[in-house]
Amino acid sequence: MSALAARRAAAAHQSQSSSNGAVQDASRSPSLSKARTTTSSNPTPISSEPAPKRARLQRQTSTSPSGVSDGAVSHPPALSSVVQPTLPRPGRRFSPSAPAELDEVDDPMSSDDTSNVSPSASPKAHKTVGADSTLDIGTFIADRNQNWSVVIGKELASIGLGHIPEAALVCLSPGETLICAGAYNVIVLQGGLDIYGTTLLPSPQHTSYPIFAPTTHAIPTLRPASLDNPPVSALGAAERNFLGSCFLRIRPEMTIFLMYEHDKGLLGLRGQIIPSIARIWRPEWSEYSMGGGYPANETPPQVTNPLLCPSSWTDALNAIGSQVGAGAKKENIPIVLVKGPKGVGKSTFARMSLNRLLQHHSKVAWLECDLGQSEFCPGGTIGLWMIDAPIFGPPFSHPRQPYRAEYLGTYTPLTCPEEYIAAIGRMLEVYQSQVRNHDITHPVPLIINTQGWIKGLGAELLYTVETLSGPSHIIDISKPAGSQPPGWTASPEWHTTNLPIPDQPVAKGKNKVVRLTLEPASFTSVSNKFTSADLRTVSLLAYFHHNFKDSTWDFSDPLLTIPPYEVCLSIFGPLFSVYLIGEGSDGILPEDLTLALNGSIVALIDIPDQINDAGRENGEEESVYVQGRSPPEKSDCLGLALIRAVEQRPKGVMKLQMVTPLSPDVLKRAKGIVRNGAIELPTWGLMDHRKTGRLPRMKGREEIPFLDTSEVEAVGLDKRKIRRNLQRRNV
Repeated sequence: MSALAARRAAAAHQSQSSSNGAVQDASRSPSLSKARTTTSSNPTPISSEPAPKRARLQRQTSTSPSGVSDGAVSHPPALSSVVQPTLPRPGRRFSPSAPAELDEVDDPMSSDDTSNVSPSASPKAHKTVGADSTLDIGTFIADRNQNWSVVIGKELASIGLGHIPEAALVCLSPGETLICAGAYNVIVLQGGLDIYGTTLLPSPQHTSYPIFAPTTHAIPTLRPASLDNPPVSALGAAERNFLGSCFLRIRPEMTIFLMYEHDKGLLGLRGQIIPSIARIWRPEWSEYSMGGGYPANETPPQVTNPLLCPSSWTDALNAIGSQVGAGAKKENIPIVLVKGPKGVGKSTFARMSLNRLLQHHSKVAWLECDLGQSEFCPGGTIGLWMIDAPIFGPPFSHPRQPYRAEYLGTYTPLTCPEEYIAAIGRMLEVYQSQVRNHDITHPVPLIINTQGWIKGLGAELLYTVETLSGPSHIIDISKPAGSQPPGWTASPEWHTTNLPIPDQPVAKGKNKVVRLTLEPASFTSVSNKFTSADLRTVSLLAYFHHNFKDSTWDFSDPLLTIPPYEVCLSIFGPLFSVYLIGEGSDGILPEDLTLALNGSIVALIDIPDQINDAGRENGEEESVYVQGRSPPEKSDCLGLALIRAVEQRPKGVMKLQMVTPLSPDVLKRAKGIVRNGAIELPTWGLMDHRKTGRLPRMKGREEIPFLDTSEVEAVGLDKRKIRRNLQRRNV
């Protein structure tokens, strides 16, 4: 019995030691410094074994942030949102009483394998950002008042930036990288800053660049640019004195920039508006936090990955920019076609190519051929956009008004391949005749973003797009040969040369086509976290809550409470044509038009006057709707609208209540409506998120229009239950 009592006493002693150590580990957060002081006086005996390495790191980083309160700003707005990627250690067994050690010599950014990069689940992977402490963030080691500092409006007023209430002044040395998640602005003061394929340079106007880095996509990496001819610093004598007062170690080769938070309303996506992405922005504020970002001493709630570009991407971007410049010939204007399967970073590389070309051109054209994941509008549209500023964020953060577009109303060209190719052909004609050489002194290059369907009919459509566009650069981002799961045979290669397509030269003129094959980017875990349906939902709802006039968002009110436009639909009204397209649209009778339009998403189109006049002369405009009628080929899609209510009036007149982000100047051009039932408003867009409460309870779902949640009792409708505890072994 004495041996048993001894074992019980040893087990009790070990559990007390483990729990005491856990409290001390939690005290590494500044908000728990008092808890550590309390536990240090605990009379429970502590083991006499030497403290492991993690304990030494704990003592170094547990400095109380008292230095923050003595005259300094209490919450730096930028560095707190930094996400530190950490690589998992293979082969280590789990132990709740012995968390993983923090190896100071490990560099997470130096590894080539970043497919499973994610913030560590243990708080040991993050160091407290105190006044006298340092923080390992990738290759950038932040040391307050040495290479970063917090500045307020009075200090920023000395360099003409007094309108900024608070900012973080960051200094990066050559070779350092900084990864920051959230919504923030960047102003470069000295040197050059590389981000998203472009280099941001200082300017006398202190140009500010908005950056959106939610966890739905890979987090961009900030790094100093390697410039052959460094730009002249935009700092005057007062600004140099300002930097000298903030930093103790400043060298000419350093890159210095300001980071400060911005909220154009997109942070309103958090909460119950779209529950599947409720945590892409940080919902709470803390002592070291930036709006929408993650404190460096806490674990982000979602898996995040940095945007790490392979070396082949950098070579391809340099090849694209090598043929442009002030003395470039008209026939050397790039037409870049980006293709590849899903999930390889095709759209990301297209954005980086756009930013790279904007370094040499005032405008760049963008041809969107991906119906499922459009860049500047919700899916279902083939369009041509004119972009005059670099973009730093996912598609839902930068919607734009198209230069010319056509609405197909589906997320895949499988059901309408002929209409798909015809729409792309018309967009290319518009580019060649109206955009590319409209201004001889400032020609406009073109970026073509293709779909991720590259097999079977998708390969045929892709080859047709290459034939029609005549690109100067074809960028093929393909997965490695060994990426296919074992046990499955590889699909046979599709030979596009044998397809029954008219043989046209791929490159129009004497120019050679530059074909580059690139490796995929390493951010697959982010794409696995959010599905394509999630991203389409975000894009669609963010579009309807957007204000194109000042490029802001307002999610405070649901769509069902936004005051709508009331428009008359009749043969003599501002809207006089309705076109129903898609599968099954031919069977909709004119008397059922009200039911077909109510609660639907439609496209507002502009019809040329000559087409309208010709239709009236032929007697085709006797009714607003004719079964089986297709939209005019030269119609222009202005944008999308949600028809919230339809009122039938005498003599074939309808009153439509529409919710749309388009401005009145654009709305007055609308003359027709195009409707395809393949794209509907998501369920979350029909709900009042102010009354739903917590998501599991789904309060108010009975009030959702066009949604029936009643249960029907029948045999076989219950969920199948499997009792695995009653099964035999090895079954």
